Amino acid sequence: MPTRRAFLFAGSTLAFGVSIGGACGYVIGVNSASSSAGAKDAELDLAAGLAPTGDPDLDELRGWALKSPIEELESHIQVFMEQVRSTYTSDQYLWHGMERLVDRVLAGQHTGWPRLCKQVLIQTIELADPAVLPKNGLRLQARLPEMKRVK
Repeated sequence: MPTRRAFLFAGSTLAFGVSIGGACGYVIGVNSASSSAGAKDAELDLAAGLAPTGDPDLDELRGWALKSPIEELESHIQVFMEQVRSTYTSDQYLWHGMERLVDRVLAGQHTGWPRLCKQVLIQTIELADPAVLPKNGLRLQARLPEMKRVK
């Protein structure tokens, strides 16, 4: 005949197993997601990109590109894209920010952007000189057909 003590023991064992299993499953899921997302950043040390460069404008742009929420980067999108296009064309950390913007376009999350920003983003990538682009910039040029299909 089951006793109250046996029932409490079985219930606490179940609760313990569920909590440990959930925690382990979460860790495994996070690790697998970061390994697939981190594959494109394997050659890019984001922490090094946040180190002071001596150029306050570049430091601010890198902060937007690397550590700020995507909404903040989007709020400065016109200035950001113009600086990438004209001044800091070969900065791999800024091109990481461009990748973040491209990911927003491909996910269809660009509808709140100012008018024509998507077109300017495409033109900035398209007209960039491949001779000076970092690897992540070249990857974006390969994604141009995908971006052009997005409405």
